[in-house]
Amino acid sequence: MQYMQVFDSAGCGWTSHKDTDKATGTLRTVEDAAAWPISHPRCGRAFGPRPDVTPNDA
Repeated sequence: MQYMQVFDSAGCGWTSHKDTDKATGTLRTVEDAAAWPISHPRCGRAFGPRPDVTPNDA
């Protein structure tokens, strides 16, 4: 399993702008990142690969 680090606005939620699961700085699986590339129109989300993270670390 591969992980991505999320870069987004500080108040932006994972699935919508108001989601309480805040996105920025979190680690998500590649599959989750592909499922939620943005959370709202004009979202500024970006992802960075984290090959150093294993499932035991996440």
